[in-house]
Order: sequence, then C-alpha cells, then structure tokens
Amino acid sequence: MSTQEFLETYWSKSPRYFGGEPTRFQDLLPWGRLGQILQENRLDYPRMRLSKKGKDIPQETYLKYETTRRGTRIPQISLSDLNAHLNDGCLLVVDAIDEMSPSIRMLCEKCEFVLGEHIQVNAYAGWKKTQGFSTHWDDHDVIIVQVHGEKAWRIFQPTRDFPMYLDVENPPPPLAQPVWCGTIKAGDVLYIPRGWWHDATPTGKPTLHLTFGITNRTGMDFMAWFCERLRTNPLFRKDLSRFSSCEAQENHLSLLKQAAFNELNILRTRHFFNDYDARAKPRVRPSLPWIVLQSEAKFDGHEIVEWVPPRRLRIDRDDVSLYFHALGKSWEFSLKADAMLDALEKHRRLPVMALFGKGMEVGLENAQVSAFLIELLNNGLINVYDAI
Repeated sequence: MSTQEFLETYWSKSPRYFGGEPTRFQDLLPWGRLGQILQENRLDYPRMRLSKKGKDIPQETYLKYETTRRGTRIPQISLSDLNAHLNDGCLLVVDAIDEMSPSIRMLCEKCEFVLGEHIQVNAYAGWKKTQGFSTHWDDHDVIIVQVHGEKAWRIFQPTRDFPMYLDVENPPPPLAQPVWCGTIKAGDVLYIPRGWWHDATPTGKPTLHLTFGITNRTGMDFMAWFCERLRTNPLFRKDLSRFSSCEAQENHLSLLKQAAFNELNILRTRHFFNDYDARAKPRVRPSLPWIVLQSEAKFDGHEIVEWVPPRRLRIDRDDVSLYFHALGKSWEFSLKADAMLDALEKHRRLPVMALFGKGMEVGLENAQVSAFLIELLNNGLINVYDAI
C-alpha cells in the first residue's frame, strides 16, 4: 500500500494493521539502548513512570531524590525497587524518547515531513502478562511500532464522534465487542485514529513498542486561526457597547457578522495549512561550534549540512528571485539558490561538497556557496556539523 493510499483511505478514519519482518525495527531501540537512556538521563515522573492495571505506581516507590548542597533535587532510579516492580508485572513508560534517541528522532522527522504535524514518541516495555493501561481512547492518532516481542491488542469503535482533549463531555465506555483483535509481533505496525478505544496485553515475554502520537488540526484550530486574523479589522477591535440602545447593539452585531462572513467566505483550508506550516517550529538542535563562528566559518566540503524547516516549502518565483515562508518568517533568495534549496529539502542532510556541485551548475564558486550557507546558518535555516 502506498503512503498516499493509506492517507486517503485510513488516516483519521479507521485502524489499519501492517505486518513486517521481525528484524524490521530492532535497531531502532535495542534493549541495551533503552537501558542506556535510563542510565544517562535524569528522568523524573511522569516522563518516566510505571503503570499497572490502569494506574500509575507511586514514584517514590522506585525513584529516590538526592538534594545537592546547592539545593538541586536530582531524581535517581532505585534499581532494586524498579526490578521488583517490573517483575511484579508493571509496564515501564518513557515519554518523548525521540528526544533521547537519534535514530527515533530521524524517523520521527521523516514522518513529520509527510504528515505535517509534530510527533512525540513514547516507549512502552513490559515483561509479564499484566495490562499497563485499561481500555482507553487517545485524543490523538497513534502509530504503534512493535520493536521487540509481541502484544495482544483489542480495538473498539468510538463511542463519541471525534472526542477531544478538554471536551464538553467524555465518551462512554464501549459496550460492543471489539472490531479488531490481534497479536502485534516484532516488525509489525498498527494505526489507531483518535477516539477509538483500545487496550494491549503483554504475552508473558519481554515486549517493547513505540507509540508515535500525532495531533491533527481540527475545525477548532481553524476557527482559532480565523479569529486571530480578524484582529486586523478595527471593527473587531472596537469595544462592544454595554450601554447603547438595543438598536445600536444590533446594528454593531450585524456589522460584525457581515465582516466575519466576508472574511470567512474568501478563505480556503489550504490558507490555514500554508500559514500553519510556515510557522512550524523545528526541533532544538544547536549547531555548535558553527553558530558562534559564522563570520570565520570556512567550509572544506566535508562538513554536513542539515536542513532545519520541518515542513514542505511552497516556493514562488519570478525572473530573478524565489520566495517562501518558513520558521515564521518570509525569505527571499536569488534563483541561483533554487537547486541547492531543493536538494537540502529533499535529502535533509547533505555534505557541503554536494552543495558546491549544485552551485557550480549555475556558475557559483565555492566561496559564493559558502557565503550562502553562512547566511542560511545565521538565519537558522540550516545546522552544520563536522563530518564524523
């Protein structure tokens, strides 16, 4: 199944299971790497937590806190207590593990580029047959990637259309039988849209899966964006008169309705998405030491350049320049930069030597390409790293 077919047929509509080779994701998060993450990071509750039968285990039963002489409180895992809880059937959860694993982060960024939304990845590890969470629904879409072992899943129909975080009412629990049951094994993928009830149960063997959480834009986001646009009209900035006559208040309201309708009538969904994408924030990744050495930067061609904007560019061109919006700003460059920008967006990471080649195709010398890259670096459009 192609990506386009999946997005058109299943995305935000219905669950979908995809089988895969058992070794497909084993290098994404080896068991040893998960252990390193627990060792190398000062993880506190709730970013790292234990759960059993739908309830979080009190963190003081597996986390100890040491206070330094300067008053800093440092969380430390009590290995003996952690081991006891895991042997008792608890589920280990690590939130936002994409921020601690380069391989997961890179996969995350590729998915974000296609889906147009920020993604957070959480890790779930279990060893016994006890459920970590009871049957529940999520307020965002999830893509489950089974890295090691297996889990038995059940999926139930939504009991409220498109439930939301902080909704006006909660969906009632499902009473009908599940619409899908199956065992997800290493290498498999399961997609569950927002609002579909589900649960997962380990089978008694070590199991580790990653959940890619995606919060899609809704009509509420569109209306919030629309209301912000109305600030440009003085009619909407004007005070509502509490003390005018009923006739004057009705006249004012009629003007507001008509102005809002006129503005809404010319808008299209693509206007919202274009503006949303143009303001998308990148993941924080300081380009050291290059960001400090911009004026002295000299490229020998072996450095690696990383493209920063997380969304697709929508480029306009005239006879001499190209224009696009990204990172909340408007950008203008010479048409000679077109091939270099296209290559950066397409590949995301490139050696400077490849960009020297792109520049040469349009008559640019290496020094001119270097100056262009320094400008991109200075404006946060690229990161630069020394080749490893």
